[in-house]
Formats: sequence, C-alpha cells, structure tokens
Amino acid sequence: LNVYVAPFIDLRSFYLEYKYYAAHHFYRPEIVASFPTFKRAFVDCEKRGIKKLKAKGTFNTCEICNNASLLLANKDRKLKHSQREVIQKFRQLHLTQQSQERQYLDGRKLLAAEVDENGNPLRALLFPDGMTHQYTCRTPKFPRASKNDRYIESRIVAMEVFCGPIKTVFVYRMSSLVGGGANIMNELLRQGLFDLCSLLRSRGLRMPRSLWLQFDNCGENKNKE
Repeated sequence: LNVYVAPFIDLRSFYLEYKYYAAHHFYRPEIVASFPTFKRAFVDCEKRGIKKLKAKGTFNTCEICNNASLLLANKDRKLKHSQREVIQKFRQLHLTQQSQERQYLDGRKLLAAEVDENGNPLRALLFPDGMTHQYTCRTPKFPRASKNDRYIESRIVAMEVFCGPIKTVFVYRMSSLVGGGANIMNELLRQGLFDLCSLLRSRGLRMPRSLWLQFDNCGENKNKE
C-alpha cells in the first residue's frame, strides 16, 4: 500500500510545520497559504482519500525529531516564541539533511541496478540493518515475567541487496549467544556476499568488481561493542 502518515496532534500543528518548511526552503511569502486556505485545501484533500485518524501513544521517528516534538508539545515548559523558533528551525535543518541522505542512497541504488552490454551487473550495494525488538523473540516463554527469568533472545538482521537485476532482502537470524559488535557484522557481510554470488550464478551472471556498503550510525557498526 502507498500510505503516508503525518503524525500531528491537530491540523494547526500540521499547518505550523508547513509554515516552517516553507520558510526553510525560501518560499516566497505571497505563495505561502494562510491557515484558512490551508484548512480548505485539506478538506478538499479529504475527499480524495486523506483522512484524520485519532491515535493514542507516540509515533517514534528518530531521536532528534522525537525530542523536538516532545519539547514543542510540552505545555508545562512554557517556551517562548523565540525558543520554539529555534527548535523548529533546527528540526527543519535536520529533516533537510535526512532528505539529502535518502536521495543520495536512492541514487546509489539506481546505479547498482545498471548492467553492462552482456547483462552483468556493474556494482553491488549491501545495506544491513538490525530489526527492532518487536521483531525478535525469547525462548522459553514464561507465563509471568519476572526479573529472575533466564532466556535466549533471537536477533534478526535484514540486508537490502541491489545488484543489477537482483533487488531483494536477505534475512539472518541468530541467538543472543552470538556476541555482537563488528565481528558479527563482518560475518553477515561475508554471508551476504556468498548468498549474492549464488543468486547471480543461478542466473548465469558474474559478480561485479565494485561493492558499496551502507551502514547506519549505531555503535555496533562502529566497533563500539
């Protein structure tokens, strides 16, 4: 499904985000909609399938965005207008940087899909990333959890692979008995290259000479564990 979620408390907070986005990207003031115009446009969009949904809890994004949203939503802090301006501008700068990084990665994925005159891929891109805790499981399962429980936890790492006609995801599962850190990431990369070679061989294709690796900024990828 092609679904986009905009986690805002109400329509006015959505409008404020739109205003700061327009200012950050140097929109001309005369083309920035007022709130009544924005509201009418949103009502028109609702007729095309955009809906407002009430939800409880938090909508976690990255740590910077989460902290900024909590600061802006916390009425007990009684932030001044100038302080809110600083937070909004910093968040917009952060979102712009994230957008540029995603565009760069998307460009690399397109380049990794290129092939030579014989159909062999020119480049390979591997992007491993560990899944969050809700995708893991614990063995054994206790009917009532307590601090004295002893269990083995599963760790799951997904690896996006782009290489010529190959566009897939490898999923690797291991237990918590396997130590974390750079060693396990190196082993996963080695296994990913073996699995990619097998896929290419099954199609009669050769492994490319150029390899691109993409990692996130967690401590495990920086050999801090």
